[in-house]
Amino acid sequence: MPPVIEARTDTATVSDDRPRPERLWRNGEFLRLWLGQTVSSVGSGIVKLAAPLLVLALTESSAIAGLVGGALLFPMVILGLPAGALVDRWDRRRVMIVCDVVRCLAVTSVPLAWLLGQLSAWHLLAVALALGAAQSFFNIAQLAALPRVVARRQIASAHALNTTSEGVAQLASPGLSGIIIAAGPTLVAGGVIAYGLNGLTFLVSILALAGIRTPLQAARPGSRDHTLWRSIPVGLRHVWQERPIRLLMALNMVHRFFFAPVMLTVVVLGRQELRLDPAAIGLLFSAAGAGGLAAAALTPWLRRRVPVGWHMIGIVAVHGLALGLVAASSAVWLVAIGLFVAGMMEMMTGITQVSYRLGLIPDALQGRVNSVYRLVSFGAMAFGTAGGGILLDLYGPRPVMGLIAASIGAIALGATLSGVRTLRD
Repeated sequence: MPPVIEARTDTATVSDDRPRPERLWRNGEFLRLWLGQTVSSVGSGIVKLAAPLLVLALTESSAIAGLVGGALLFPMVILGLPAGALVDRWDRRRVMIVCDVVRCLAVTSVPLAWLLGQLSAWHLLAVALALGAAQSFFNIAQLAALPRVVARRQIASAHALNTTSEGVAQLASPGLSGIIIAAGPTLVAGGVIAYGLNGLTFLVSILALAGIRTPLQAARPGSRDHTLWRSIPVGLRHVWQERPIRLLMALNMVHRFFFAPVMLTVVVLGRQELRLDPAAIGLLFSAAGAGGLAAAALTPWLRRRVPVGWHMIGIVAVHGLALGLVAASSAVWLVAIGLFVAGMMEMMTGITQVSYRLGLIPDALQGRVNSVYRLVSFGAMAFGTAGGGILLDLYGPRPVMGLIAASIGAIALGATLSGVRTLRD
């Protein structure tokens, strides 16, 4: 039997023709999907700061902290392609609920291990691997489900709202995490409490997702007749055939490789050179979150006026300049300004790329194409985070941040000489 090229023959569009509320705020199904993501994003943001601080408190090793950070991303490299193919076959709502259950159990094991006197960096590494494995499926399912609960014309706005919630999480979570950790009797105890609170947010997400009744995937007669390993290459072929997706994926890969260690670098910079406590370090990341929130409000306006290629080039260039300011500054307020702009650019690149490619991918391929994109992206971030931890132990935070900034600037220059500049909406 000849292979089925689903990217060309599938009649399902990005969104079906069923009527939907004119306003997103009146769309109950979208709001449930959005609420689940928002609450769990807040909890995950709390742990995102707690994890490196907790590892550093247990081991004083930036390399091990980088390994734990990379462990959150490595499963996405291994599971990314099969996860995309399976999400296109399975019930996406059920996939997200199961993933939230797994993540809830993983993070709540940290306070249990601490109470039993068994908490170690290796336990945190195992938790990170479990979180990364579940997130491999959850992120792809959530992204692929979005066009099923909103009209096609609302995709960019809906994704911007999703990103706004991530911006709110990035704004509030680090400061909240720093306060929680600082309020603990010890740094370790505060970090453990942060993990426990993350477990509660996953429970809220499970309840929100359980209320969704809209089918989150189009009917695909006969799609189950094809084996998993025959369906995966369909997504790879689609990425290769769609030049705009291929170009953005390459730019995204090198960009994310170099900015992946930024969070760990800022944590080490705050502890070692700025002499900040966990609450103050959390406020630095809240500045980056405020930038992300500003990006969510500004990006839709820019997307209507600036071609996607030049938009991406500008984002990367400004990102490099902002991180250069962080590397060169000894004043905390200048570091905060640099992180605000860097957070804005990092969030803006996500909104721009995702909203652009969602409009190009058929519903039947959403999981597989997005999984290819995320495989490359998270693979780059995993190796970048682990490598950054090693460099921090060898050279310290300022040289590493300077290297990151210079590399991202070089990427922007290279993108202007590539086909990225020709991309249009």
